[in-house]
Amino acid sequence: TEYLKNEIINEWENNIDKRKIWDNRIQDYLD
Repeated sequence: TEYLKNEIINEWENNIDKRKIWDNRIQDYLD
C-alpha cells in the first residue's frame, strides 16, 4: 500500500504542475 500511496501522490503532484502551466497560459492569454 505504501507503493500505491506514493504513486497516487506522484500523479497528484503532476496534475498540480499541469494546472499551474494551464493557469499561466490562461493568464498570458487574458493579459
